[in-house]
Amino acid sequence: PGTPEIDTPEPADVGKVMPADPDYQDLRITLSAKNETRMDGYTYVGDEVTYTILIENLSSPEKSWLDVIARADIPEGLKFIPGSIYLTTPQGEVIHVNDNVYNNVTRILALNAGDLAGGQTVKVVFKAEVTIDAINKDIGMTAKGYGTLPSEFDVEDESYVKPEPGTAFDPGIGGWALYDFNHKSIFNPEKVYPSKY
Repeated sequence: PGTPEIDTPEPADVGKVMPADPDYQDLRITLSAKNETRMDGYTYVGDEVTYTILIENLSSPEKSWLDVIARADIPEGLKFIPGSIYLTTPQGEVIHVNDNVYNNVTRILALNAGDLAGGQTVKVVFKAEVTIDAINKDIGMTAKGYGTLPSEFDVEDESYVKPEPGTAFDPGIGGWALYDFNHKSIFNPEKVYPSKY
């Protein structure tokens, strides 16, 4: 008799291998401001200010924060300067960001910033001009970062399309109030000012 055929089993489908979750205490966001018009410690109407958001994952390399979102709330008295937004990815690529990431009604600037593996940093830079509305008003700015933990990611969701870094982020139905309620964020604890005014 001939040699019997041996069925070779198909390799088991182990699915998509995901990175580990970072601890939220290892995720940091820093907002800073620099008055580009003067360096005397004061701020005047018409001054141009550069704001920088840094989001860092201080975890070990196998722990990633996915689909990170950078957000800045621009107060009245500061006018966003069109054409001034740049995103620097963890790989060092500098992306000139479209102005549509800023919403004139909500005064919120929000954009997709990509994935952040342990040890990586992403940077967002934009400019604003001090307006007459800043007089006798609090022009302190705040920033937030959002993202998805690998354990929260639905690998079976076939409708998922990965957001391109530098594109506008839309919080969806319910707006930011509902999004904030349903999503954990990191934020800078103190408001940031251009300088004393």
